[in-house]
Amino acid sequence: MTSLRFCSLLLLCALAACIPARVPDNLDDTPGPPVVIVDQVYRGETFSAQVPAGWRIITSEARAPQAVIFVAPDEQSTIRLTAGTLTEAELPAGEEHELRVIDLGEGVRVTAALSAPADVFAALQPTFEAVAASVQ
Repeated sequence: MTSLRFCSLLLLCALAACIPARVPDNLDDTPGPPVVIVDQVYRGETFSAQVPAGWRIITSEARAPQAVIFVAPDEQSTIRLTAGTLTEAELPAGEEHELRVIDLGEGVRVTAALSAPADVFAALQPTFEAVAASVQ
């Protein structure tokens, strides 16, 4: 009789282990809008832009306004695009900077910022111009 109770208890425990767990809330909804990168074009909810060939892409935090940083192959120079405004105080110290506000209409503004060491800053100007011109 005790072996029957033991087997029944073991069977109940095994069946209880088969009950599916509840999916955690943080896996059900992503807190921010998605971004897509296809054919060297970065596309987000607010803006899109051409990614320079060979540059790395760093996306913003999910809960922050849309922003992206393109990092040059030298790992020091960057082009930052931010929905809204960006100030020079928010850029890396000790580098040359250029800021440009791009008006996309309907009150949407994107700030483009080039940051680079002084010795390569001028050489990156054409790349910065191309990225800024591609913002839509």
